Amino acid sequence: MNRFMEDNLSTYLSTSISPLPWIKMTGGARYDHFFYSINNTKYNSATGGLLRQRLSTSVGTPTVKAAIAINPYKPVTIFVNYGQSVTSPDANSDITVNPSLAPTLLTSGEAGIRYDYLPLGAHIQGSSYKTIDSNEIGVNQATLQTQNMGKSYRWGFDTDAAITLLKYRGARLDLHGSYNWCMHG
Repeated sequence: MNRFMEDNLSTYLSTSISPLPWIKMTGGARYDHFFYSINNTKYNSATGGLLRQRLSTSVGTPTVKAAIAINPYKPVTIFVNYGQSVTSPDANSDITVNPSLAPTLLTSGEAGIRYDYLPLGAHIQGSSYKTIDSNEIGVNQATLQTQNMGKSYRWGFDTDAAITLLKYRGARLDLHGSYNWCMHG
């Protein structure tokens, strides 16, 4: 029997400025705090009795975000994004196995270009990205214990496109398509 509570309290602050009509800059910061309360009772096959685990723990971490978008001419936008996010350990499957697990910080950078053709309600966009997971959570094959495994990387590119097929009295029917290629390391 496992009863657990996992709460996430977060605060976020952001701003956007446009010093010139063709440029927009955005920045932000976020703080996430995770609270865990676990009451786990399970059968211990080694002793033939019940194993009771009760724990409360919490951990918090700040993250930042920044972006810039440039419109060299009206339908084209060139953009660069930098952002961080946090992934918490799962109270049920991770924290009950290893209470000392820390959240992982994901740091991503992205650069791309977008073209909007307003008469057809169409756009096409392409971007490339790289994400670093500061301390990926996985299972140690030697001990079969959940633990922070170290850095991992993902890099790739995204493309997406959309077009409006039908507009009628405020209703729209759009067709969207996307493709993503990603490599892990």
